[in-house]
Amino acid sequence: MARGSRQKVAKVILISNPLSTRNQKFLPTVRAVLDDYPEVVHLEGGNFRHVYKRLKEYKGTSPELLIINGGDGTIHTALTYIINNKIFKTMPLIAVLGGGMTNMIAKDLNTGERPHRALEKILACSFNQLCKHHTKERKLIQAQAKGEKMPVYGLFFGGASMVNVMRYCTRRLYSWGFKGKIAQLVALFLYYASRALRWGRPGTLGYSPFLRITLDSGKKIEGRFSSLIATTLHRLIFATRAPVGSDGFTFYTLKPSFWSMVSSLVEGAFGTIEKTRNKGITIDKVKKVIIEGGYPFTLDGEIYDNEKGRTVTLTHTLPLRFVSFN
Repeated sequence: MARGSRQKVAKVILISNPLSTRNQKFLPTVRAVLDDYPEVVHLEGGNFRHVYKRLKEYKGTSPELLIINGGDGTIHTALTYIINNKIFKTMPLIAVLGGGMTNMIAKDLNTGERPHRALEKILACSFNQLCKHHTKERKLIQAQAKGEKMPVYGLFFGGASMVNVMRYCTRRLYSWGFKGKIAQLVALFLYYASRALRWGRPGTLGYSPFLRITLDSGKKIEGRFSSLIATTLHRLIFATRAPVGSDGFTFYTLKPSFWSMVSSLVEGAFGTIEKTRNKGITIDKVKKVIIEGGYPFTLDGEIYDNEKGRTVTLTHTLPLRFVSFN
């Protein structure tokens, strides 16, 4: 359903996914906050085709603020649709609410508190013309599979065995009642156990695919990998802190060595991973990455199976402005 102004020009647009985990509890309080802000256009729907149909009513306009209420996957899906369909004449300031199960993006921007609390703060900031003092620029990772017409966009790209771990979380552990960080920790533990016991056959949780990677510097990396990460975020899961530069994005590769994986978690938590001398970890500041080998990948929690084994090219967008209270 939608609420708020039905005209085709809006100052503030809020997109909410009611199926996102935290929204199932907090969405009624989000609606209550909006009672004091009738100017806000609220597009709400678990079926995003309905939401996108409503978004098209605002095509060619320039709203001041776009708020996306959901998990990382909702944010990724919404931004991909908006960019690929050129919905807005100029991209508005973007704010995110942590309404999902995984809210890495909201936490990175310090808007990951309860959605209605963050919404109150963001709207007060916007309507009092104070958001200009609380913004940060972030580039999006653009992932283009060879042969696909449209790229997809996100702030966190993951590849190699990381996809196995995320798929195990969503398809197994979530259905068994494990949620959030508990599920992630269980899946990570099982993955580490499988690597330590050398259970790494294709189709298993511990499988590490063989990939060929070319960076824009000409550097080539190939072999089997437990993780590939491209990100413009500073804060990742398990309190890991990423060294992100202003030019391009950061790209990590992690070999399937047990001690390399442990080292990456420990050093990431202390913010010292950029200084690592572990031979199983590489960290590069890049503008373009080409990944050959055809393995599935994830953007902000959404898994792309890449069934045809296509080469994936990573680049980045121009900086977008996000509301941040850091």
